[in-house]
Amino acid sequence: MSSKQNANPTIITPPPTSLPSSSPPSISPTYLSYLTSPPPPPPPLLPPDPFTPSEIFQIITTINDPEHPLTLSQLNVINLSSIIECTPSKVVIRFTPTIPHCSMATLIGLTLLTKLTRSLPSHVKILVSVVPETHVNWKAIGKQLKDKERVGAAMENEHLRRVVEDCIAGSN
Repeated sequence: MSSKQNANPTIITPPPTSLPSSSPPSISPTYLSYLTSPPPPPPPLLPPDPFTPSEIFQIITTINDPEHPLTLSQLNVINLSSIIECTPSKVVIRFTPTIPHCSMATLIGLTLLTKLTRSLPSHVKILVSVVPETHVNWKAIGKQLKDKERVGAAMENEHLRRVVEDCIAGSN
């Protein structure tokens, strides 16, 4: 990228996302008797727990921006309110490009989609789009990101795949 479209982006510091740590339980005689007793019958099958917006944000918060040496959350492209819906079967995210003519918006959406697809169970439907009216081509970008064939073709492009991998690499 020879020149940056947004040479001076607004940088924010995201809220801490670490979860409080807990110490391991001490071994007591009751606990030891639990370990040696026969196991209880398995619980009835329940539907999977829904994801929380915080858990989804944890997955995507450290994705790097393709143009700047900052994360998408530092640029406020994504934040906790970007997670519109979280259910056991569906996650919906809307991101805000840094400028209305951002040429990287489709690539950012592809990176978010790729990271979530790799991180969530395969049965979860993932929808990524641009916040309405925040980009001049927000409808076209949303349409591209919903089209599995176009997403697959984009990921077959070696250059695009390398850029997406580089953006995700900092988030692992």
